Amino acid sequence: MADARQQSMTSMRADLTGIRNSILSAAANAVDQAGNQWTRSSGAAADKTLSQARANQTSLTRVFDAADKALAAVSESTGQASIVANDARFDRAYKNKTISKLIDDAHANATAALADVETTCQSVHASLAAAILPQAPKGVSEDMILDRKRDLERILANGAGRDWSVALTQVQKLYREALETGDDLSAYVLAGGPLKFFYQAQGFNAATIGAQLANVKAANERGVTGASGAQLLYLLSIGGPGTLGAFLAIGRHLVDQDALIARSTFLR
Repeated sequence: MADARQQSMTSMRADLTGIRNSILSAAANAVDQAGNQWTRSSGAAADKTLSQARANQTSLTRVFDAADKALAAVSESTGQASIVANDARFDRAYKNKTISKLIDDAHANATAALADVETTCQSVHASLAAAILPQAPKGVSEDMILDRKRDLERILANGAGRDWSVALTQVQKLYREALETGDDLSAYVLAGGPLKFFYQAQGFNAATIGAQLANVKAANERGVTGASGAQLLYLLSIGGPGTLGAFLAIGRHLVDQDALIARSTFLR
């Protein structure tokens, strides 16, 4: 049983590292893409995009590196606890108090580090979404937005039902058509603003749709695959395998398990 648990935790640590590397790789790619855009069309907007991409990469690297160290410290607290437990100079009461503090401090630090990862990623996500996803067109009234929202709701409800793959394909098709025809109003409505609650009511993840549409937009911009930050936005948006949500869930589980193992082994 213990061996199976250790194997499972080893596998989860590998998954954690893989997700971390994917997110940081996407952040590095966003810097490269922004640099390429800056080379093609230097100016204030390009400068801002490149500067933001670099800041995002720096922030993400910092918090993930800190989380790596904090999570490792929880696992390593077992070794520190062993040293205290085997020191003949100390009585059991002192050992329990010292070991408990070692484990509790490491657990608290790791939990805080994961919270910092989540907060930083939310901030990066917000900046990417604002830059990539369409905003409300100027001069468009609330009534016009509401009318277009109703039209698109009818199209999506009639064509997709609750089939995620069908719905996502249909949303992407409509969004691509809106971009190609210059229909900024439909693009804005589809990208998850006005339709956010409709998506949720249908059982869909509005953040996932927004991230997917960022990739659609990217593919339509100068024929390149992936606008600056599109893949990073996707990884920070949803909670499925290989994403930020999975990283946080796995990280918190490992922190709790490592602390539990250390306590059960050394506290009496």
